[in-house]
Amino acid sequence: MILDAPVQPTPADQLPPGPSTSDPVNFDPMADAWTAAQAPFGNQMNALGLNTYQNALRAYLSALAAAASATDANSAAIAAASASASVKWVSGAVYGDGDVVWAPANHLPYRRIGAGSGAVDPSLDPTHWAIQVFSLGLGGQLLTASAALTATSPAAITVTPASAGYFLILPDATTCQKGIAMFAVYNAGDVDYGIRDNSGNKLGWVRARSTAMIGLSDNTTIAGMWGMSGIQKVGVTAILETAAISTASAAFLQRVQIDTNRTFFLFGSLYGVVFDSSTNSWGAPALIRSGAFTLRSAILSAANQLLVVSAVGGTLQAVTVSVTGVSLNVNSGSAATRSISSTVSDSVPLLAVGASFVLSYLYSQNAALTALTVSGTTPTIGTENLINSGAAGAAAKLFAAGNVVRALYYDGGPKFLTCVPYTVSGASFAIGTAATTTPNTSLANSFRAAVNGNGNIVASTVTNAGLILAIFKLSGATETCSSVLVASLTGNQSLASGDFLQVNSNKTAFIYALSGTSKVQIDLLTDTAGTASAGASLTYIATNTVNQDSVALLSSSSVACFAFSDSVAAYLLSIDCAGAAPVLVGSKGFRKSISLPASSDQYGNRSYTLLQAGGKAYSAAGPGTSSGDGVFSSAGVHAISAMAAAFSAGTYGAAANESWGLETLGPFGATIKRLEACA
Repeated sequence: MILDAPVQPTPADQLPPGPSTSDPVNFDPMADAWTAAQAPFGNQMNALGLNTYQNALRAYLSALAAAASATDANSAAIAAASASASVKWVSGAVYGDGDVVWAPANHLPYRRIGAGSGAVDPSLDPTHWAIQVFSLGLGGQLLTASAALTATSPAAITVTPASAGYFLILPDATTCQKGIAMFAVYNAGDVDYGIRDNSGNKLGWVRARSTAMIGLSDNTTIAGMWGMSGIQKVGVTAILETAAISTASAAFLQRVQIDTNRTFFLFGSLYGVVFDSSTNSWGAPALIRSGAFTLRSAILSAANQLLVVSAVGGTLQAVTVSVTGVSLNVNSGSAATRSISSTVSDSVPLLAVGASFVLSYLYSQNAALTALTVSGTTPTIGTENLINSGAAGAAAKLFAAGNVVRALYYDGGPKFLTCVPYTVSGASFAIGTAATTTPNTSLANSFRAAVNGNGNIVASTVTNAGLILAIFKLSGATETCSSVLVASLTGNQSLASGDFLQVNSNKTAFIYALSGTSKVQIDLLTDTAGTASAGASLTYIATNTVNQDSVALLSSSSVACFAFSDSVAAYLLSIDCAGAAPVLVGSKGFRKSISLPASSDQYGNRSYTLLQAGGKAYSAAGPGTSSGDGVFSSAGVHAISAMAAAFSAGTYGAAANESWGLETLGPFGATIKRLEACA
C-alpha cells in the first residue's frame, strides 16, 4: 500500500446550541436546528477520523522504512568491510597492524592484530587475526539429523529430529568470535536434540518445542566455553516404540551388554531386542517365551549369544538366543526345562561363575541354587541344590570369585546371615566352609550386600537390637565373618530399610531411618583385612517423622551425600568419611516437591531413577508422579525441567550418567527409552 504525503485535517463545524427545557419558548426551533446539524457533523467527523488513520498509517510505514534503511546500512557496512579485504592472505608474508586480508580457508575478511607474519590461515589464528564480519543472525538452516557447525554456519536453526540420539556439534571455538548469541536452535520435533562442543563433550539437550540460544564466552580452546539458555542437562537419547507389544501387566526390563556398541534388552512377557549405539538403530523385538513369569533373567553366554532363563509356574526353562547385528534368533529347538516343586517367589539375576552360570531362587521359603552350562546353542540345567530348607527369607545373593560362587542368605531358623562358598564344576557344586553372623532373636528378611574393593562382601541387616554390619572374607573355599553391632535400639524403635554407598575400597557408609521418629542414623564400616570396625553412629534429627526413602546420591573424595525426607520437607546431608566415624559437614533442607531418586538395589547398584554426571546427581521421576525432577550436589539442590517419561520399570546403564526405562501404555504397547545426563 503506497500513500502520498500527509494531508492536513479539516476540523468539523461546531454544532449549534442544543434545546433545553429551561427555555420552553425556543425549545422547538433549537431542537430542529440541532437535529438538522447532526448529519453533516457526522460526515465531517468520519472524514476527520479517516484522515487521522491515514496519517498514522503513513507514520507507521515511514518507521518501517527507517528500520529497513538501518538494516540496509548495517548490511552495507558489512559488505564494505568485506570489500575492503581486497588482498588474499599469503603464508609467510609480513603484515602491519590493522592490515585487512581475506582468508583462503573461508573467504572471509580478517584484520591483523599487531605486525608480523605467520603460516596459519587467519581463520585458524584468532591470536593474530580478528574476523571483520559478525555472523549473528545471518542465514538459516533446517536439520533432521546430526550436523557439525563452523564459525560461518547459518545461525537460525530449526531441527526436526527423525529419532532420538542426534546431536548438533558446535564449531571449533578458536575459529569463532566471542559473542552473546551465535546460534538459535529451535526443536520442532517430538524428541530431544543434543548439543556437543567441538571436543565431543555433551552440553545438554533441547527439548521438543523448545529453543536454545547459544553464545561463546571463551574461545581459547577448541571446546570453548559456551553460554546457553534453553537446554536441559538430562535428555532422552534413544527410543523404541513397540505398539504391538503390551507390557502393562509385566513391567520388567533387564539390560545385557553384548559388546562396545550393542545392548540386549529382556522385557515384558517375554521379549528380547537389540540396540546398536553406533548406528542409533534397533532390531525387531523377538518373542522368547510367553506366560505369567515369576523368574526372568538373561546373561551373555558367548560372543553374540545370550542365555535366557525363565520360570512359569513350576517349570524352569533355559534357552539360547543368537545375535546377528541387531537381529535375534531364539534357539527354541534346543531349549532345556526342569520342574520346580513350587512356584518361584523370589530370584536374583544369573551370574557367570567360571565357565558355568548360576541361578538362585526361592520357593516355599526354600533357597536353592542351580548351575547351568551351554554347549553350542544347547543349555543344560543342573540339579537343584537346596542351601536352606524352609527358613530362608529370600533368594541367596550371589557373588563370583573365580570358579567359586558365594551364596549369602538369611537363615530364619537361628536368625543369622550365612555365606556359603560353592566350587562350581560344570552343572555341579562342591560345598565349602560357611560363615555366619552372631545369632539374634529377630532378623529382617531384607538385607543388602556388595563386594568392596578388597574383594570382601560387605553386608548390612537389621535386628531387634540394632544394625549389624558384617564383612565376609573368602580364603580358598572357606568363608570367615567379622561383624559389628551399631546403634543399639531401645523401646519400640526399629530401623527401616535404607541405603549404602562404597566410599572407597575399605569404607562403606550406611544410612537408615529410625521408624516412627524424626531421626536417621548414619554408620561407617571400615574393612581392615577382613576385620569389621565402626565408629560412633551419627544421628540426624529432622523436623517431622522420617519417611523410609533415604537414598545415597554420590561420593566425592571422602565426602558422601545422602538425601531423605519427612512428611513436609526433604534433606541433603554431606558426610565426611575420612575418619573412623561419620562426621556431618553440611546439611540443607529443600522442598519436598523435588523428588528423591530411589535407593540402590540389594547389591548396591544405583536405581535407574538416579543419574550422575559432573559431580552432580539427577533424579528423573518424570510426569505422573507427585514430584518434579531435581539435581543434587554437595552445594545444594534445585529443581529441573521434568523428563517426558513415566517409567514403570528400568535398569541402570553402562555408565553412571545413563539409565534405561520402560514405559507401559496399557493395551497400546510399550516404549523403551535411554536417559542420559551430562556435566
